[in-house]
Amino acid sequence: MKQFEKMLAFFAQAVSVAFNPLVIPTLGTVIIFRSGNIFSLWPSSVVVWIVFIVSLGTLWLPLVILQLLKHMQYISNMRLDSMKERIFPYTLILITFVSTYLMIQRLNIPSIVTNIVLSSCLAIGVNILFLFYWKISSHAMGVGGLLALVWVLLWRWHSDNVMLMPIAIIIAGLVSWARLWLEAHTEKQVYVGLAIGFLITFSVLMFI
Repeated sequence: MKQFEKMLAFFAQAVSVAFNPLVIPTLGTVIIFRSGNIFSLWPSSVVVWIVFIVSLGTLWLPLVILQLLKHMQYISNMRLDSMKERIFPYTLILITFVSTYLMIQRLNIPSIVTNIVLSSCLAIGVNILFLFYWKISSHAMGVGGLLALVWVLLWRWHSDNVMLMPIAIIIAGLVSWARLWLEAHTEKQVYVGLAIGFLITFSVLMFI
């Protein structure tokens, strides 16, 4: 029984790492160009560069920042378990996200890609505000945004990739379960994170 629980804990941790909130903008960008609609017609060489630019500013630079903060002992670990520890790193990460958004906004790329980064900026900003009195699940916010992206791709952009929604729902379910199994968040924190992530991303992609 203990061995099984260890396996579940390892799996939950692996899910949390694989679908870290920092991964979502890059994953979302890949999904956009592989959604089976007009975006799939973009040349692969251009898509690779777009994904690289998005990942550089929203994944790799934030990871470097977190590693440096850990090295300088500003944070105790990369998971940012403490609510108070999150405010300063999240603020620095928000700066990299906003910088990435301002940069890609000048490029000739689909607005849905820039809006994915914009929605991530807004989500981080809302998360920072919550941190002054409550900790919501950043992981849940991320997959909530992913669900909204897939919904918009299917509904507004008429994606013919019917597997997108089932896969997105499974990912959201696994991530939510993982955060609860690891006791990183309460059910309420996970549900609120999912709702906020979905609403922010859906609103940005539909109305901006």
